[in-house]
Amino acid sequence: MPSTGTFFVFACSRKAVTMAAAISSRLLVASDGNTWAQVYSPNTLASAMWDVFGPEREWLGQVQTPAGFFAFGITSESLVGLWLDELGVEHVRVYGIVENVDG
Repeated sequence: MPSTGTFFVFACSRKAVTMAAAISSRLLVASDGNTWAQVYSPNTLASAMWDVFGPEREWLGQVQTPAGFFAFGITSESLVGLWLDELGVEHVRVYGIVENVDG
């Protein structure tokens, strides 16, 4: 059974930025049309930061995923991927996505 949890999208403002300005190591497109750009880090097992852009390329916020987590599927409500535990065993994880209104 997959583990579940919650991630918060941190949005301080909804200002438009271009995706080209971000240095990304991976891009994923969610089912709702949002694009997730993983901020480059040389340590692939470290906690990852993602910039989230709307369909019109407006910046929506950032999401930080736990160390050892590799995202491979995104919807408007969830983030799906594999997480490596301390023994290197892979576990399927599904996390809910909730907007942080406290900001």
